[in-house]
Amino acid sequence: MDFIPPTSTPLLLQALRSAACYAELALRSGSWDPNTIEEKVFDRTYKKAGPAKRRGTFYKAMDGTVVQPRYLPDIEAAFPGTRIRWWRDNPLAEVLCNGSLEQDGVLKALGTCPAGDERQHMWDENFVGMLSWERFRVEVPDSQENIASLVQIGSSESLLVLLGRMRLAQLRGRAELDISYECAVWQTLPTCVARSPHLLLGSQALLAALDGFLSWSPFSDSRFLGQIRDKQAVELRISFYSRLAQEMKRLDIQAPPEEHLSIRRRIVTDILSGRTKQSTRRRTSAAGT
Repeated sequence: MDFIPPTSTPLLLQALRSAACYAELALRSGSWDPNTIEEKVFDRTYKKAGPAKRRGTFYKAMDGTVVQPRYLPDIEAAFPGTRIRWWRDNPLAEVLCNGSLEQDGVLKALGTCPAGDERQHMWDENFVGMLSWERFRVEVPDSQENIASLVQIGSSESLLVLLGRMRLAQLRGRAELDISYECAVWQTLPTCVARSPHLLLGSQALLAALDGFLSWSPFSDSRFLGQIRDKQAVELRISFYSRLAQEMKRLDIQAPPEEHLSIRRRIVTDILSGRTKQSTRRRTSAAGT
């Protein structure tokens, strides 16, 4: 895959957000069928065949758009506990694809992690006391032990923290742990993707975005924009799909229907080939459905 600078990936950001939103809808509704989702969210029935079949809101979502904010209250009312807003913002995709993010932007994305083990590997909250977490937080220092602990967790949030910590280190001119972070990302990626339908549906876009993200190291002369790679990182990258298949089998995970995976592959293929001016732009319009 060709090198893709992070600053040139807004359509991959869109693809990751749309895939995550649709997976969340499918997960909460118990169905990948957009008509079923439509019925459960809006309590109304659309025709199952003919032109009217594809006029529903969630047919557009299935085809690559992002759910518009005006539909969020209906979705939340239909599916209590949904994380549709988090996946619509998709801070993981933001860190991966938005090359203009400075330190504050990365920290803001990391701050969306819910309370749990992942956040403890980003901030030490033991001394917050009477002050709010937003006003007072101490970053946990970078270390091999911290990286290994995030790999062990193997969640979407731990992947976000790994990538966010790596980008923060790069922005601060510290590249000594670059390869350790890269190996950690590829090591944990099959587990993170297998456990998350949101990442699994958008795995093609995720890999394309990672290619650009991991090739961007502005302060590290030794990396030569990815021409010199660590052997372990290369092997982990090459073996991603076989390890993903093994992990899905081990966890007894069922992949999204092939129809949906095919739609997402086509979107990413169009993005990478530059065929985005008309058809792809309609499918992945920033305004959403």
